[in-house]
Amino acid sequence: NAGLVNLEQEVLYPEVGACRWCTSPVFSQYMYCKKCEVHRKILKAEYMPETIAVLTYAGYTDQSRQDFYQYKEPISYNGPGFQRINQMLWDSMMLHAGCFSQQVSGCRVDALAWVPSGQGREPHPLEALVRPLAGQRPLVQLRRLAPREEPRDKGIDPTRYSVDTSVQGAHILLVEDCWVSGTNSLSVAAALKRTGAKHVSILCLSRYFKPSGYLAHRKFLELTNHQGFDPNFCPVTRTFHPLTL
Repeated sequence: NAGLVNLEQEVLYPEVGACRWCTSPVFSQYMYCKKCEVHRKILKAEYMPETIAVLTYAGYTDQSRQDFYQYKEPISYNGPGFQRINQMLWDSMMLHAGCFSQQVSGCRVDALAWVPSGQGREPHPLEALVRPLAGQRPLVQLRRLAPREEPRDKGIDPTRYSVDTSVQGAHILLVEDCWVSGTNSLSVAAALKRTGAKHVSILCLSRYFKPSGYLAHRKFLELTNHQGFDPNFCPVTRTFHPLTL
C-alpha cells in the first residue's frame, strides 16, 4: 500500500517516510519528495488538488509493475493483470470512497474523469476501469491537445488539456493509472480548476519508481520486502479504518 510506511515508520521504518503528495519514499525528515517540492512551488495554490491518494507502489521488477505495464494492451483487458487492478480499485473505493468527500468538508464527488493518454490510445484503458465505477455520476470528457512527440515530462501545463464537459462548482475525482513525475495528473487537475471545478481529488492507482533510483527508494524496498496490498488501508487518510458506504 502506498503511504503505509508513514503509519508504521516510528516502529518499523524510522529511516523512511512517504511524500505527502505522491507517496514516493523519502527519508523521514522530509515532507515531500524533490519533484513534488518543485511542483508545489510552480503550481498556483488555487490550481492544486485537494487530495492525492495513491493505492499501491509499482516497482521496476515486481508483479504490480508488470500488471500496470501490460494492462494497457488491448489483448489484456480481460487478462489477470487487468482483473487484479480492477479488483484493487473496487475494493478500495467500496471501503474508502466517502473519505474523498470528508477531505473537502463533506462535498460529495459529483463526477469522475481519467487522465487522457499521452500515447494516443483511444479508448484509453482507464476508461474501462473508471466507467463502471462512476455508476450514475457523469464522466468528464477530457482531451490532450499537445502532440504525442512532446517530451513526456515537460512540466505542469494545464493548457495541454481541454475540458469538454461543464465542471462548474463540481467536485471531480480524477483517476490516473501510474504516477511517475506527476506532471500529467497535476496538469489535468489544474485544467479542471481553471474551467470551474471547485474541488479536484486525484486517485492514482500506482506510484512507479525504480529500485535502482534514490537511496530512499532502495531502502524502502529493503524494509517493506514487497508487502501485499490490503484494501483496509485508506489511501486518502493513510490509516487503517475499514468503512462501508
